[in-house]
Amino acid sequence: ALWGDSESDAAREALKITLLRLRKLLGSPEAIESQQGRLSLNADLIWVDALAFEVSADRAATGEVTDGAVNQALTLYRGNFLAAEEDYPWAVLTRERLRRKFIQLVGAHAQMLERAGEHAAAAALYARGLDADNLIEQFYQGLMRCHAARGQHAEGMDVYRRLRQLLSVTLGVAPAADSQALFATLQQRAGALSSPS
Repeated sequence: ALWGDSESDAAREALKITLLRLRKLLGSPEAIESQQGRLSLNADLIWVDALAFEVSADRAATGEVTDGAVNQALTLYRGNFLAAEEDYPWAVLTRERLRRKFIQLVGAHAQMLERAGEHAAAAALYARGLDADNLIEQFYQGLMRCHAARGQHAEGMDVYRRLRQLLSVTLGVAPAADSQALFATLQQRAGALSSPS
């Protein structure tokens, strides 16, 4: 991947020199392990945010962690894995695996916050989930419910309109019946508030 245009001997030599420099930079010859022609970071010596996030997300999925640990996992995820390396297919599987775990963690934690009546925190989390994947309709629905619970009917209707526009342009489909029902409820509540008594 790094020296694809080089002859195999030149690529092997470039790898050896780079590996030597990297081990020196990391301060330990054991920082990078080599087994059966594969290189990996020694997790006992090197902390990596992506690996720490994945461990935390996996533990959260089994219910082993506290809210603080979930928040730590959410903090560790800072966007797509190696986002600047979009052209390298070897990073795609890891990128998608981490993104999927982040989305699952966001969904589960936002629903928990919503059930606990913490609508502002849940709304912020749903919005963050939409930043990672703007086609998850359940996140739009959660955001609409949070706005409704906070009496922000116009904001909730705006969320629906964004969803409808995105689905129409991107996929050529309409929002699901649940989303349409939430929008109708928001319209009714907004109408009830604006009509004279």
